[in-house]
Amino acid sequence: MSLNFLFQGLLTFYLISSEMIVNYKISMRFEDFCTLKTMTFPNQPDKDTLLTDSLVIQEADVKMIVISKYINDSILNPDRIIFYPLYISQEIQIFNKNKLLRSYFPIQDSITIITSAGNKISVVGNAIVQIGIIRGMDNYFFTIEGYGGCNSCPEYLEILNELGKTLFLTYHDKTYVYKNIGNLELILEENDIDETLFHEGKYLTKRINPLKY
Repeated sequence: MSLNFLFQGLLTFYLISSEMIVNYKISMRFEDFCTLKTMTFPNQPDKDTLLTDSLVIQEADVKMIVISKYINDSILNPDRIIFYPLYISQEIQIFNKNKLLRSYFPIQDSITIITSAGNKISVVGNAIVQIGIIRGMDNYFFTIEGYGGCNSCPEYLEILNELGKTLFLTYHDKTYVYKNIGNLELILEENDIDETLFHEGKYLTKRINPLKY
């Protein structure tokens, strides 16, 4: 057997062995990574176990519905005010003459909590707490208010026309504005919405129930 042939054989064996070792290491790293993700990622409740609550607000032919999906549980060892029940999602639906014009999920931060039952899940951290309808010059306008549950948590305010178009939106906390659409005072003025009634909340409103602070 020539030295060249022997060298080629040893080299081939080395390369195959090296590839097996590298693949094994990569496989182990990926497996470890998956295990880590499985351990840390929240275990969401089965959709079939979620409860549903619908709140309707209506004036004339215009209507808004908030569909809330939640679990009947509370947070374990709360470090901030949290909503009960725990909301998984909240959907907004806008109707005119019973025709669905828009369906969407508003901006809501997600937080991971451990429930009193010991489950680690992601819930809505900035829940919709109130909706309203206010009269303008010629049309009705919807309002949506959200709250994060603590003094430094984000707040949410949205104004839509009766066709479901967002005219104004602000999502902010005390130090930072995460998203802003439109100018509130200009929207109120252009649509002849009474500023005093709006700011004092003296128009048709409904709170999302049950909510506990």
